[in-house]
Amino acid sequence: MLQQVILHGLLAAALLICGWLFPVKYKALHPKVLEQAGLAAFDKKDTDAQKDDDKLKKFIDSQYSSKGDEPIRTLLEFGDGQVKGEKPSLKNFNNALSIFVDPTRRKQYMEILAEFNKSEQNGFNKPDQNLYRLKQLAPQYRSAAALAAYLDGRRKLHSNLREDLLISLNNNQTNRVERTLHAFITLGTRLNFEQMGEITSHTPSAEGLVNFAKIAKIQTILYPFNSYDENLDGSISFEELEAIESRLTEEEGLFAKIAGSDRLISREEWIELGFIPLGLTKFPTIYTASVWSKDPEGVANYLMLYGRGGEEWLTQAMNEPARSSGNGALKALLNQQLPLTRGGLTLPGVASFSYQHPAWALLVKYILIGLGCLVIIRAWNSYFVLKAVDTKSLQSLRLRRKSMAFALLILLVGISEPSLLQSAYSSEYQIAINVPQLSPTEPIEPSNNTNVMLAEISPIIVNALIIAVFAAIQIAVFTTCTNKIREIMSGEGDNRLKLQLLENEDNLFDMGLYIGIAGTALTLAAKLLMETDAINLSAAYASNIFGILCVAMVKIKHLRPSRESLIRDDVVS
Repeated sequence: MLQQVILHGLLAAALLICGWLFPVKYKALHPKVLEQAGLAAFDKKDTDAQKDDDKLKKFIDSQYSSKGDEPIRTLLEFGDGQVKGEKPSLKNFNNALSIFVDPTRRKQYMEILAEFNKSEQNGFNKPDQNLYRLKQLAPQYRSAAALAAYLDGRRKLHSNLREDLLISLNNNQTNRVERTLHAFITLGTRLNFEQMGEITSHTPSAEGLVNFAKIAKIQTILYPFNSYDENLDGSISFEELEAIESRLTEEEGLFAKIAGSDRLISREEWIELGFIPLGLTKFPTIYTASVWSKDPEGVANYLMLYGRGGEEWLTQAMNEPARSSGNGALKALLNQQLPLTRGGLTLPGVASFSYQHPAWALLVKYILIGLGCLVIIRAWNSYFVLKAVDTKSLQSLRLRRKSMAFALLILLVGISEPSLLQSAYSSEYQIAINVPQLSPTEPIEPSNNTNVMLAEISPIIVNALIIAVFAAIQIAVFTTCTNKIREIMSGEGDNRLKLQLLENEDNLFDMGLYIGIAGTALTLAAKLLMETDAINLSAAYASNIFGILCVAMVKIKHLRPSRESLIRDDVVS
């Protein structure tokens, strides 16, 4: 019998380990699966020697080799260096909005654009198709309207984005137009015309452009001047900023350049700086991911979901070994809009299956864990044989073992899916900034309804599993108590002895309440220690409620009638 238990234990351990090492997670991506996504998109015509090439570097060299693409190439190479952990130098280029701020130059460039459109005979010079008309709804955004029109004339505006702007213009949706033009200003003050064109040409919606601009603004935003000017004398000494300089910019000397010879930074100098230079932020990495994937809106949606953590996952998807297989891993991450889990040991040869058939892989994983639990229970049953006084008691004991097996299965599944116990992801990019808000009559649908639903569904699943575990445990306690009552009632001895034996088991009959209180306390402790919002207080207190119900049913439905029967029989006799 002992040998059989050992064999069953080894088999159960093998099944459980295989289940845990399956590289598939519920509503999350395993790094090995992401790597397979990159390999799946890899051009099979390439030789093995070319597989080790830096695909991102080759993409930059092949797509942006002309002289006019130098600003884009510079920013992409800087972003590539950030992904690799390097810090190359980033050149400063005139921003795209600067040429349209001056009214004279703005008029000049609009005339140039009109002549270009006539020579090309492309129809953009038609009055009803000219995006410069956006200034009619938002006259304070004349520069942004000119920038949008110039991007459109130079084929640097996505057709869907262009159509969206025209619809908003024709329907007099002022708030929507202002919000979009504000995004043009945000990007136009930070990017060169060519750099900005790579974003607007691949962003199909105004909402996607607004989100991308918001990310750029929060990435480069400076702290308010008043937060440093404690003396309110209109200037800050350079020495006062030295302590926070490295934390803010990760580069020494930025504030020294602003301070100049007087070693003081005035409010005017602070405002003139405007924002932290791109080279001192993670924005070049975000820009590179957007251009390489040709999906700036997908990148923006991903970061709006996961914030700074999403930046790390984008970097991981662009880094080795994924980068040697092209941008397949990055595209897979953006298409699925799922977080990355930690890596670790995995079963060899199953990552490809997990990528190609994620639902089946998850099912196989749970089946392996379930079989492991089944083997454990079988070994337990074979070593500890059930003994009962009657058939009803035997059925109760079997129900107890099944409930404990169910609780064990849920616990093992929960351990294999730690993401279930995590709080709903939050994003730093969801904070409010000074962008005009849409009116109630112009609703904007969530950029990714699926992920919004998942954020709500995941805590429900977690709490349902916790409640199911507590219920299974209390079923086991209930069957234990009822079997004990039957055992005493059908045992040897007179009625008085049986009454004394039932009184002696009062602590056993209260066990459901003890376990219920302990379950509530442990769940609350886990909620505090893990700092998670996934566990609801109602799930924690469910343990206590189930304990109360269990004890009430044992004592009212079973113990009280049994005692009453013994007392009546003793009186009659």
